Amino acid sequence: MQLNIYKVSHPIIQILSNLINNENNKVQNTEFYHRYTGLLLIYETLRKYIKINVVYIKCINSVENISAIDYRQKYYILTSLSNTYQMVSDIKSILPHIEIIDISKGDIIDIEKTNNQLKTKNHSINCFILEKRLNNFQIINLIEYLEKDKGIPPDNIQIICLSSQNDILNKLGYHYPMLKVYTTQINR
Repeated sequence: MQLNIYKVSHPIIQILSNLINNENNKVQNTEFYHRYTGLLLIYETLRKYIKINVVYIKCINSVENISAIDYRQKYYILTSLSNTYQMVSDIKSILPHIEIIDISKGDIIDIEKTNNQLKTKNHSINCFILEKRLNNFQIINLIEYLEKDKGIPPDNIQIICLSSQNDILNKLGYHYPMLKVYTTQINR
């Protein structure tokens, strides 16, 4: 089985991604571009995984329906906030149910606490690893840690990045062929 790589081709994401990679932009503009690229990229990825339950409320003369997030599902975004803060700054306001864990300080222990609580309640965990650029092999150590130490299966782990290196994708495919990677650009 090969690594599943999804190149996000939404036109707005592609335009913003090109603007980020253009070195002539001012710093304040790139922060703006990162903010909205991150929001849209996370939206494009999460829409496949977020489970919605429809609740029907019977009124006297009609039936109303309400869409609500399935609370048996737990969603985590694992990221180094010092690098990706602009990309995740608006996510909690849109999806308060999602947990953002800063892995640059080693706060991944929060998953262990929540994971132990959720196992008894039959919850399902989905982890999304967010990177600006997937350009080092530390990602393999993180996935190994999540799988072996935290018991999260690799098919519940997705990688989201603006750009990724071809050699890292090859190595990921070798070690974890069931992973899904969402990116806007693949560099050689």
